[in-house]
Amino acid sequence: MFYKYNLYFYVGSDSFFLLYFGKPYSKRHEETNLNKVFEFDFNGKIMKQYQLDYELKGITVDETNKILYGVTADREPNLIKFKLE
Repeated sequence: MFYKYNLYFYVGSDSFFLLYFGKPYSKRHEETNLNKVFEFDFNGKIMKQYQLDYELKGITVDETNKILYGVTADREPNLIKFKLE
């Protein structure tokens, strides 16, 4: 089931975004690339998929300006900004 493989999410007014983990939650401490974000409508249909250049540990979305913000998983975390299509 898809929901078992997502760790971070953002719920917007028309859709929601999931940062895809790709492994069961029980393996959340294993090293992996958290760099794929899915956007769903509220019926559960995938609207868009974004492949990012950075591994993230959290996301939020500015819906007005269509920007996804993420906290990188670096030793010294940074804030990244990704323009949504």
